[in-house]
Order: sequence, then C-alpha cells, then structure tokens
Amino acid sequence: MLLEEAGIPSVAVHTDVFAGVARATANANGMPRTRQAFVPQPVVDLSRAELRAYIEGNDPISGRPFMREVIEALTGPLDAEDLTGLSFDRSASRLLSPDSEEDLQQLFLQNHWTDCLPITLPTEARVAAMLKGTSHAADESVGRMRPTSFREFWEYSVEKVAVNAVMAGARPDYFPVILALAASGSTARSSSTTSMTNMAVVNGPIRHQIGMNCGLGALGPYNHANVTIGRAYALLSQNLQARCRAKPIWGHSATGSPTVPALLKMKSAAPGSRCTSKKASSRRIVPSACFSGCVTCRRDTARV
Repeated sequence: MLLEEAGIPSVAVHTDVFAGVARATANANGMPRTRQAFVPQPVVDLSRAELRAYIEGNDPISGRPFMREVIEALTGPLDAEDLTGLSFDRSASRLLSPDSEEDLQQLFLQNHWTDCLPITLPTEARVAAMLKGTSHAADESVGRMRPTSFREFWEYSVEKVAVNAVMAGARPDYFPVILALAASGSTARSSSTTSMTNMAVVNGPIRHQIGMNCGLGALGPYNHANVTIGRAYALLSQNLQARCRAKPIWGHSATGSPTVPALLKMKSAAPGSRCTSKKASSRRIVPSACFSGCVTCRRDTARV
C-alpha cells in the first residue's frame, strides 16, 4: 500500500487463508481497491515444482489464472473508485436503550464486546464509582493504542478506560494500575497469527495496597486484583484500539435499568493520518488475555 501511495504500481501476493485479513487491512487503511492476488497455503517445505504449480495455476480466491491477476493488476488503469478511498463514521449515540440484564448481556456477547464471559454491566453509577479511584478527569486523554503498525492509533479517555474496568469486575482501588496499563500504549491484543499474549509487571507499594499476588506465589490463582486487572487490560486493548467493528460506550438510564455502552460507529481517517476518538472510543472485548498471576509492578510513578 505504501508503494501505491507513492504512485508505484504494485500488487500484494498472499496465501489464500489470509484473504480476509488482507482485505480487512486494506479497508482499514482506506484503500479497499488495493490490487491483491492469492496462492494456496502452504508455501513452506514445498519443492520448486510445487511452488511453480501455484504460479502457473489459478488464484484460489478469484478462480482466474494467477499470473493474469498479477499482470492485470500491474497494468490496468485506476478508476474513480480506486482514487476515492474509504472512510468510516465513528459518530455515536452515548446510550443504549434500557433492557433486561439478560438481554444486555446477550447484546454485549453478540457484538463481541466481551471475552465471551459474563460482564459487570457498566452503568453510570458503576463507572462514576470507578472514577473515584483516580484524580484524573473523566474526559482527560489517557493515550493512544493500535493492534499493529499498519493500523491507525485511537485516542481514548479516562472514562472509557473506567468502562472497561467496570466490565472486568475490577474495584476502584485497582484503577490506578489499569489506567497505567492503558497509558502505556502497549496493547494486550496484538495482531498476530501466533499463539502469544502480553504479561504486565506491576511494581511499587500499590501491589501490596491492593493485595496482588507477588513474590512467592506470584503466578498463583484466585487473586481478585490480578485476575480483574488482567481482564480489564485485555478488554480495554480490544475495545479501545483501532479495529473495523462497532463499539460501545457507557451511559445512564432514566428508568433505572442497567445502562450500557451504546454502539459507536467507526470513522476511519485517511491512510497515515492521526485519528482521535475521545467520543468514539470505548469498546468491549473479545478474547481475554488476563494474567491471572501477574505482578510485581512498575508504574508507581504515575499520578493516581
């Protein structure tokens, strides 16, 4: 895509199993018409003859001869749609309609705002209670995060981090640690095809103040602080960093029903531009990379 932006005709070649990822990446970067061609998987440990057969055969996605796809992609003229690019609207309503707790839990699950486990619904009262764990203003920008280098950064506020902390079941006195993780700009949800996750190390007096597992038995189970801080880190990483999916923010309900995140439609900036989404940033997660035994720490210098 960088070559195309520089005016150099190019075509990206991927194996067919990554077709969805390749096209999603092109969309996220505002270049949905990026020329692409595909060969079968695998490409490792094959003979020259087997690899040549890929090149001389058909593109497994389009069904057309692979080399024809490449040549036409390099020589075909660009049309108006190629030059238009793509953007997404991230404007959003702040509230979801009141509903029963069962229905709201299902809504969060269906929209991939959770780690597939039940959450604590982020009502206005619960989020306000979480915010008492910090001296930072609710609308203060915490930082920016993205899953990988070719995605845009998203900026998010203290309030958005609090929403995810509530969802994870954390207590307000854990919030300084969660806020420090959010401020690091390091995601717990990296874009990778391998089995990996991040571990956070917590240092300083706060680890004892909130009763984290540390020292002997640091990686032991059954510690509320360790588990919920890790879950909050996973949730905020997935819900607050750039991805092409709708996401929620918390709100309140005049009826007294649980209040939950409203859907946030996303708006993508032009390739390479900085995009902030203070009002469009809190998301809920998907898989959780909680570190049930995290912990000896290092962020006690942050203002809490």
